[in-house]
Amino acid sequence: MPDDEFVDANIPLRILLNDLPVQHDAAAEYLRAAMGSGRRLVMIPETVSEIVFVLARKPYEYNRAELVEALESVLAFPLFFMDRAILERALEYFRRFHDEWDDCLLSAYAATHAEGRLVSYDKKISRIPGITRIEPE
Repeated sequence: MPDDEFVDANIPLRILLNDLPVQHDAAAEYLRAAMGSGRRLVMIPETVSEIVFVLARKPYEYNRAELVEALESVLAFPLFFMDRAILERALEYFRRFHDEWDDCLLSAYAATHAEGRLVSYDKKISRIPGITRIEPE
């Protein structure tokens, strides 16, 4: 759509972390202003993964419970999330079954598009209900 704008990870990160107050305020105001403007702010799953990556590493070092809370907050932002249902399924997997976000996201795609079939040597993926891990021999 011509009024779409894609959002980088640093926008929600500034809002979540509030570590740079000027950028926090500007980012929050931009999201508020976009809501009534007809513009659609779009976030792709890869950007959500980048948010997890940043928060899990130094200096933030969020644990899984903190990452789940941060992801819940991000998904509540006034954004259009591409593949939102997959992100929500991945968040549920991450919350309940597996401690690697990217594996949960991949599993959510497999569950949605491949009846849960996922080719991997990672045995921990088998913890996720509905996933059939296929290990090449």
